[in-house]
Amino acid sequence: MKYYLGLDVGGTNLAAGVVDEKYRLICKLMVPTNAGRSIEEITADMERVSRAVIQMAGLSAEDFETWGIGMPSYVNPKTNLLVHANCFGWKNVPIWQYLEGKLPLRALIENDANCAALGESLAGAARKEENIVMLTLGTGVGGGIIIDNKIYCGADMMGAELGHVKLVYNGVLCTCG
Repeated sequence: MKYYLGLDVGGTNLAAGVVDEKYRLICKLMVPTNAGRSIEEITADMERVSRAVIQMAGLSAEDFETWGIGMPSYVNPKTNLLVHANCFGWKNVPIWQYLEGKLPLRALIENDANCAALGESLAGAARKEENIVMLTLGTGVGGGIIIDNKIYCGADMMGAELGHVKLVYNGVLCTCG
């Protein structure tokens, strides 16, 4: 049996989960993020909640190939920097350096709203659809677009940032600028 380990990093909670190869939820665990802390403290908690959910599932890290992480930002493929997680105040953070050695797994990072849309297309309400648009509401507003069963990121990796649609001409700027 194949298992997948996922972690949703939000401004309010860190939510870790294990699913099997049929995308059935084995177990999940959620802890407060306490977003005002340092990146070292938050990444340490990312490790702790992920290890705890692995243990709750009765598995070990060796039962997984990767550690899927949904972040409230994206990683620039040219610089490998986490571009802007505004709920943490992180800009151009070398996230891989903070995650290195936390788990003996390769970390895969994607925008959290894109992960939510992909999850719905694989195992949720949209599982029979090849193309979807999803609006996410949490600590912030986000969006995910799936086209032909693949995440759509656009040329600048921000193709589905629906929370950045301007509603009021010359209105208040988003905290990302």
